[in-house]
Amino acid sequence: HNHNLVDFLNRCDAYGLRVNLSLRPGTPLDFQWPDVGEIIKANRLADDPTVFAYDLAWEPAWGYRDQRRRWDPEWREGIQQRYGSIENAEKDWGEKAPRENGEVAGPSDADVTAASTIPHVVAAYRRFQDDFLSRKHMEARQKIRSLDTRHLLSFRMSVAGDPTCGPTIMPYDFMGLARSMHFMSPEGYGRIGDWERVKPGWFTAAYARYAAPGRPVMWAEFGYTIWNKGQAVEPEPGLSF
Repeated sequence: HNHNLVDFLNRCDAYGLRVNLSLRPGTPLDFQWPDVGEIIKANRLADDPTVFAYDLAWEPAWGYRDQRRRWDPEWREGIQQRYGSIENAEKDWGEKAPRENGEVAGPSDADVTAASTIPHVVAAYRRFQDDFLSRKHMEARQKIRSLDTRHLLSFRMSVAGDPTCGPTIMPYDFMGLARSMHFMSPEGYGRIGDWERVKPGWFTAAYARYAAPGRPVMWAEFGYTIWNKGQAVEPEPGLSF
């Protein structure tokens, strides 16, 4: 095995640094097990006090309709489990679910906005997302805890809880993560400035505490970009300070 990670952790320990360690590749929605477990075992991470938490995903969101389409089979299964049939669901909603190629599909980007033509369907879809997130993250948690009961579990939650984020990208909801993650970890890029810039972050933290009472809120990443937009070459994703 390559021991670069162990060397890095030893160097952090020498300087009194503690590490929120990213476990890659994948996210809990497409969890790479047993590969992630092999990383923990090969590097003896369960016994390493330099690590204080595992970071399980890199700034995920449900994404736009093109990205959400992959979850349509799970959406249909969720309808069946919750309502018994699509006919029962549509009767309860008083609205028809979207179809693609003759099968029930998730809502379009336009329909997850305030101008939605099927708001009750979208509310049910958001509940499905929360339930699905909770189940998949709990499954990932249980697998990791089978090898390591010491370290905390969370991840950088991107625009989750951000009231200024456009709805069409469909951020994760803290409600779907509160049961499985040990702390809520929103991000605060662009929250540097006067009260009007900071205020939305206050809402994010308050909503995180509402969704997960007693769980810490840790702003894992925050800052203000120093990139000169007049330059021709784009910076690497997330390169802010």
